[in-house]
Amino acid sequence: MRQPSFHAIVLGAFLCAAPLSAAFAQATIKADDVKRAAAGTTAQVPIRLVLPAGSSCATLQFNLTVEPSRGAPAVDTNVKFASAVGPPSLSLSAGPATALVGWLSNFAPLLTGNVQLGTLSVALPASAKAGATYTVNVLKPSGTSDGAADLKMIGAKGTITIAPGAKSAKKRK
Repeated sequence: MRQPSFHAIVLGAFLCAAPLSAAFAQATIKADDVKRAAAGTTAQVPIRLVLPAGSSCATLQFNLTVEPSRGAPAVDTNVKFASAVGPPSLSLSAGPATALVGWLSNFAPLLTGNVQLGTLSVALPASAKAGATYTVNVLKPSGTSDGAADLKMIGAKGTITIAPGAKSAKKRK
């Protein structure tokens, strides 16, 4: 019978001592999906922060962009972010399809668990056809766990889908 190497024993001990999920845990800023949006209306996209158990978030910043796909016309009105966790230090529209958002001072209390950060409002073109989609990207997310220590973080995109038969906000003549 072959004896395990010293390295195999140390690796096995490490893996048993530290749960893998904790070793690789990271926070996620996620744009939720909006499945039945109507052309010519404003889609409300929830933006969430999901933190691993035992983690907290003190400061936070990210970019949100909206990209047309599946034949959708480009968004031509500035998107707007409305915070659900207090006024951000930074909230700018950087063109029709981009918002820059950041809380540069510590949240009080610190954020934990699954938190809705706010809502991105996207004015959908009236010319969008059923089945067209818009991708809401969460780009360059970063934050700290205590105001100084970096928090590992990723962004997760969401999709806005123009629904068949959904009525637009335009009045019919």
